[in-house]
Amino acid sequence: MDIFLVATRLILAAILGAVIGIEREIKNRAAGFRTRLSAAIGLAVGIGYYEGAIIATVICLVTLISLNKISDLINKKTIKSYSMIFDTYNFNQGSFYEFTSK
Repeated sequence: MDIFLVATRLILAAILGAVIGIEREIKNRAAGFRTRLSAAIGLAVGIGYYEGAIIATVICLVTLISLNKISDLINKKTIKSYSMIFDTYNFNQGSFYEFTSK
């Protein structure tokens, strides 16, 4: 196989995968299922099915963007964060562990 063709396929696969990754990063979301959709796109590029890979990337992006609200409902994630300030002279480590393990 021509080295130019191999390099072209790898570069295109990296670019299309990066497009999906950037969308995930902008929304501060984990890749999960999308990691699979990017791997499949990379495989399509690898076998030379460029048109299919580009179409799959567009479909993936449209789906991710348009179904964002439904995804939020399905993946209800609650993030709790606490800030605690301790008086280092009166800090009781046992009480702290008991409080945080609840």
